Amino acid sequence: MKSDDLVKGSFVVPTGLNMNIPIFVINLKFRKERWNKIKSAIDDAGLDINRIDAIDGRAIPESEWANVNRGAFARNTAREIFPGEYGCYFSHIMALEAFIDGAAPFGIILEDDVLPDADLKQRVLSILKTNTDFDAVKLVNHRAVGFISLTTTSEGDKIGRTLFGPQGSAAAYLVSREGAKKLVNELKVMCLPWDTALERYWEIDANVLSVKENFISFSEERKTSNIAPNGYSKKISLSRHLLTILASQLDHFRRFHYAALGPINAVPKASYLGFGKKSTFISLVLSGLAILIMSSVFLLETDAYRYAALGLITMTLGVYFKREIWRYDRPLIGWAGILCSIWTLYVASRIMISIFSSSPGLGSAEGIYLFPMFYSTIGFGIWLFIRRQLLLIIIFMLSSLLLLLAFTDYGSIMSGLRAETFTHKNTIHASVAAGFILLFSICFTFYLATESSISNFSKRLLMAMGFVIAVLAIINILVLSSRGVWLATAIALPYLLFSLLRNKTHSLGKINYISVIMLAAIVIIAGAVFVQFGDRVISASQLTFSVGLDIISGIASGNGVIESMTNVVNAPGTPGSVYERLSLWVDAIKLWSQSPILGVGIDWGASWNQLNNNYNIFHNGFIEVGIRYGILGIGFYIFIFTWATRKVFLATKHKLLPSVTASCYLATLIFFAVTILTNSNNRIAIGESYMWLAISFGFYCFYLLQEKGVERPRTWI
Repeated sequence: MKSDDLVKGSFVVPTGLNMNIPIFVINLKFRKERWNKIKSAIDDAGLDINRIDAIDGRAIPESEWANVNRGAFARNTAREIFPGEYGCYFSHIMALEAFIDGAAPFGIILEDDVLPDADLKQRVLSILKTNTDFDAVKLVNHRAVGFISLTTTSEGDKIGRTLFGPQGSAAAYLVSREGAKKLVNELKVMCLPWDTALERYWEIDANVLSVKENFISFSEERKTSNIAPNGYSKKISLSRHLLTILASQLDHFRRFHYAALGPINAVPKASYLGFGKKSTFISLVLSGLAILIMSSVFLLETDAYRYAALGLITMTLGVYFKREIWRYDRPLIGWAGILCSIWTLYVASRIMISIFSSSPGLGSAEGIYLFPMFYSTIGFGIWLFIRRQLLLIIIFMLSSLLLLLAFTDYGSIMSGLRAETFTHKNTIHASVAAGFILLFSICFTFYLATESSISNFSKRLLMAMGFVIAVLAIINILVLSSRGVWLATAIALPYLLFSLLRNKTHSLGKINYISVIMLAAIVIIAGAVFVQFGDRVISASQLTFSVGLDIISGIASGNGVIESMTNVVNAPGTPGSVYERLSLWVDAIKLWSQSPILGVGIDWGASWNQLNNNYNIFHNGFIEVGIRYGILGIGFYIFIFTWATRKVFLATKHKLLPSVTASCYLATLIFFAVTILTNSNNRIAIGESYMWLAISFGFYCFYLLQEKGVERPRTWI
């Protein structure tokens, strides 16, 4: 096989200009002038022409018509069959059978009232060169409303399907050998006019596509119809007409549905390069800046991430509705994306009901539950625009180093006091940020250890930077004294190290020695800091363990959760910090128990003030969601995080992402999930941004999987 050949199904199709593409022209004997005109045009186009002696339906008594379902035709069209329609239908069947009897892999069926241009052969060959699978491609139509492009040929012709129809006309179409066999087999009984039957690919299970702009012109002979010379007036009864309307509306819906789904083998590809050189550069810079600002909450706690997300969403949706929505080679959000949209509409409806009802008012931080609407959009923006991921990661890590060096509270550390924070609203928030940065820095260093695209000098310099960041992060975790972060780190960090070291890519025999030194140094420095703050860490850990054990013992003894927690709260000697936190949780669970499945609603504030008016935050992220949206809400977030995690692991498995990615993703998710057990970090800037980025990254991986042909969801959008 030559290099310029094209493999098409079981055929090897040469794409050279000498390829044989026979044309079969349907022509009535007495229409000699039509035959002469079209033959002359096809000869000029350099194509083989074959005349099909068309069936004249008017010459055959209706009693002798074979393979016709008159009842189905009447239901579908609200009229009877015209003799000309009968002849046209089975003339097309004859033309397809004549093509099948030959040896050519592709053929063109024409009616005799069209006039091919001289470039017909070149334009048809350009369709084949796209390597698009098809059974038939309609080359002429009367209309193309809501056209979605599957591919564009080298001649600039768009091939795809329309959301609305019927398009009309079967005067010219390209057909493959397998497609011709399928059409003959599926359409051997006449239930519709041929042009309508050919379009209904969903019914005949055929991959029928269409051009957006006609390949072929109609001749003047088109004005003289052989099918219905007296017009389409042969109507049937009103009752049957109503059935036809129902059938027609069903067909419209099915056309829209299957056209919106697109061919199952459509493979997405980003079109950002089509903006032009300058616009592409600006788009890439702005989108990269938006992602960095969304990530900046780990470094400096502000609300800037929301504005950056809004900017990225606006830019992404602008591109989507201007360019991507009319292309099949775009990624689809799948059922997970649709679920996120449904969830957002559910939340919005509850907010609106609360606003317009007699409810006393909304609780705080309700807007974050509307963010799922844009998880898939942010993921699409990352897929569409972000092409220099490593550069963005290096900028983030360098920013982490500079801020940790500048704002670590060295004075309190040297004095043995609890450190203060200069970058976040309180020490808990700063400690959570330090925990994320620690996990990021370790993954960053391990990734560099096996990255071959970076020079050795740059690699060592960047790995040294990762090492320093990890050391500073773990120091901050210890001295900021957040027990919840200590617990989360104690769980997430061992998992991360185990996951990295068991990975064949990062096994001890293959990783750079700097990675081993980094791990050893982290342990040594953590030990040194622990000596300074050990009493505080041990005391807090013992207290947490003791309280947890008392609650578990109470539950094991047959007491309920609330009763067991209440007994600990009322026990003599319970420390004030424990008393406040457990009292808060007891009251919150009592409120939640009023509606455990759906939650008490977003106007929970009034009911809460009757139980506890000292706080409006529950210091437990799961309870925060549960009170508002119950088990349903918690279930939604568990599902969407589980789905996103699976997509990240699947993308890593297919080598679409570095092998360290899945380990890093799950480690940060474990860390975040543990921290919200004792603090409502999901409603602060770090938690909001993390959830947004984490689930959006899952969608990004989902789009990567579609781009590589691993997955193809069957949804409209």
